[in-house]
Amino acid sequence: MLKKVGKKNKTKAAAKKRSAVYSGVFSSSRSGYGFVIPDEKYNDRFKDDVFIPAKYVYDAVNGDKVAFVMTGHGDEARIAHVISRSVISFTGTYRAVTRFEGGKRKNKHIVTADDTRLCFDTYLSEKNVSGAKSGDKVLCEILSYPNVTEEKPAWGKIVEVYGDSEELVSNEKSLLASHHVRVGFSPQILDEAEKVSHNPVVKRGRKDLTGMTVFTIDGEYAKDLDDAISFDTEGEYSILGVHIADVSSYVTEGSLCDKEAFLRGTSIYYADKVIPMLPAALSNGACSLNANVNRRAVSVFMKIDREGVIVSKEICESVIRSKVRGVYSEINDVIDKKENSVYYEKYACVLGDGRLDVMIGLYNALYEKSKRRGALELETPEPVFLIEDGVTKDVIQAERGLSERIIEQFMIAANKAVAAALRESDLPCIYRTHDAPDEEKIKKLKIFAHNAGLDTTALNGKKVKPSDLSALLSKAKEKDCEEAFSYLILRSMMKAKYESAPSPHYGIGAENYCHFTSPIRRYPDLFVHRSLKSLLIKNGSNKRKNELVISANVSAKRSNECEQASLELERDMEDLYRADYMRAHIDEEFTGTVSSVLPGGVFVRLENTCEGFITFERRFNYKYDEERQTIVFAGKAYSVGMKIRIRVVSCDICKRRVDFEEVRR
Repeated sequence: MLKKVGKKNKTKAAAKKRSAVYSGVFSSSRSGYGFVIPDEKYNDRFKDDVFIPAKYVYDAVNGDKVAFVMTGHGDEARIAHVISRSVISFTGTYRAVTRFEGGKRKNKHIVTADDTRLCFDTYLSEKNVSGAKSGDKVLCEILSYPNVTEEKPAWGKIVEVYGDSEELVSNEKSLLASHHVRVGFSPQILDEAEKVSHNPVVKRGRKDLTGMTVFTIDGEYAKDLDDAISFDTEGEYSILGVHIADVSSYVTEGSLCDKEAFLRGTSIYYADKVIPMLPAALSNGACSLNANVNRRAVSVFMKIDREGVIVSKEICESVIRSKVRGVYSEINDVIDKKENSVYYEKYACVLGDGRLDVMIGLYNALYEKSKRRGALELETPEPVFLIEDGVTKDVIQAERGLSERIIEQFMIAANKAVAAALRESDLPCIYRTHDAPDEEKIKKLKIFAHNAGLDTTALNGKKVKPSDLSALLSKAKEKDCEEAFSYLILRSMMKAKYESAPSPHYGIGAENYCHFTSPIRRYPDLFVHRSLKSLLIKNGSNKRKNELVISANVSAKRSNECEQASLELERDMEDLYRADYMRAHIDEEFTGTVSSVLPGGVFVRLENTCEGFITFERRFNYKYDEERQTIVFAGKAYSVGMKIRIRVVSCDICKRRVDFEEVRR
């Protein structure tokens, strides 16, 4: 007999469900509401993040570990209490203000956080102002958090003063602090780096390549030169040599430098500055492949046929001696003008006697092979900032010449060869993987492309190949909307990541791929060198292999975290410099391209990569179409890729925000 469940029992079950307490990490929005990402143990209960209305956020702060209960209204919940705090200190702007309380005028000291998700002011006692001046950018430590129930504000103390919040340098320091960047090195680490940097470069046990024509090609201001090239011909084959600084012979596992490099994961580059993964004694000194000095290297020689196929490879520990410190812009000039270039004499020893043609021919073979295997080519504009006396004087779009593309193809070839060698030898590796695009995003891209009048037949299949996207990009170029489609294709891509298990790289079109060519500035590359050493010295013991397996898993996870953190910092820094530059151009007019469409307005990107937002006032009706990346406002349709005339309205470097308005004539 079936047991009848009465209304009373149903009500009790629902109440019990609502009273259950769960835990997760709280993520707040700038508008006050937020979401909780439930802990993994509740995966069967929650398929998505849980919505927390602003009135139920209470004292939770972005990033806090919280306990929450369901309210009974759909997937809505309320914070029960904070389990642990994520924010101990924050960067912000200090202001001395006057407020009325109880009918009396009182002087108050407050810090407003840069992170708008920390939507509360923090009060300071007189002694905790720490000498800051009103308007200074500061680092504030939280002494007590706001208590909404008891109507108590947050209290804190200033622990560091960066200077005037309107100054570029102050905001740079503040951003580094807010992103928890490890800027300096301890005396112990510097001492260790200095000592090992003096270890002699001994040829014994290494292949002596000091007589070979080897040279580097890098940016004009680069100091950490970790890759060099050589090339030759052998009958109908080309021999490409890629020589990478042997950092692992200086930075040994478990050393102080190694532990610090693991924590940093990567060097961070922004504007004209770099925060290195390794101390300068190594990154700019002993490990850098500077010209006319012997250096330890790991060399990969690839025999390549006319179709760009690597028919064989050899990997060895070596000693090299770079003949020339090459610069991209100079070599591009030599490529364009040959003997008429003012730089030809400098490079005659490495590119003369027909060697320039050999290099370009080798590049062409590899490039055509990459196109045949379906590698995706996305040209995303990169900014170059000219900073003088603490002010951003100019922003221009970086240009990529043929020499940059040559080095890119040569490094990709070396990375593929090393990944294949490690997999063939069943040795641990940190692979660089890249999943196929999300189907829903490809669907949106197809709709947008169709509306733009492009042939989308290639996007009809279940699995869209990189070559299909490249073909779409070529068609967009014919219609002068390549930039818009590059941006949309980039948004449809999954993030590339590091994994200890092999998996294809979609964008490059490779079954096996890793990062091997930059061990001075990337920790995964350093790990790959260590694993290679097991192959080179035939140290394939089970114990060593197990050690490397464990290290690969841990290092891949940490490297992903560090890469994401560095990308976020570099993006924020770029926005800061752009806002600083545009401050000198208030009320000026420019022509830009709509780069993104949102419900509240559109982002417009200028030719110099600076970007601003045009806000559509809510009192006017507008229609937003996310699929078509279009919004209709005041009788005009705006879509990604369209040209628009704008005027610069305001710039806020603290918020790294630039506001535009459309110029209608």
